[in-house]
Amino acid sequence: MSDLRGFSALSERLGAEAMIDLINRYLARMTPIIQAHGGTVNEFIGDAILVLFGAPFERPDDSVRAARCALAMQAAMTDLNAENVTLGLPVLSMGIGIHTGVVVAGNIGSKEHVKYGVVGPAVNLASRIQSLAHGGQVLLSHAALTRVRGSVRVGPPMRTQVKGVSEAVVVQPLLGMLDAVAPAAAATSVADTHLVAS
Repeated sequence: MSDLRGFSALSERLGAEAMIDLINRYLARMTPIIQAHGGTVNEFIGDAILVLFGAPFERPDDSVRAARCALAMQAAMTDLNAENVTLGLPVLSMGIGIHTGVVVAGNIGSKEHVKYGVVGPAVNLASRIQSLAHGGQVLLSHAALTRVRGSVRVGPPMRTQVKGVSEAVVVQPLLGMLDAVAPAAAATSVADTHLVAS
């Protein structure tokens, strides 16, 4: 899951129309990166993006692709912000959280409105971890790190308490990948799903 920092203050300063244009520029830049890494944009929640790796289709390298995707998204923010400065627009800052867990996936809704979605504690925890990330930072949960260990460089662990979780949560900043191998692809349905929040 990913989210922009300082969104409320920016909204008040820019006004609704200018803010929507700015968010749309941001989402238009992030979406192709997510798709290129095989992620599924499950939902845009204002300026937040919930991305799935592992649903609706599971691949053996879901976690590694999620990590690569998050780093690529942060790298793209540098170019986007350079353009924003040129256009006289505000510089944006994004935090990302990556978590791995079992979710229930499927079509959720009513007869009037149905959409593919995921539910479960893993979704909530991904959101909580995302909220801990500073602008420009990607945080990995311990569960996500166990899936990508040997493929990533990480910073020191941080233990913290988050709302809705009884035990302390351990997260580590993702600093980079250890190799330059491109992500691959394959298939199935409900599974151990890797959530990238932006």
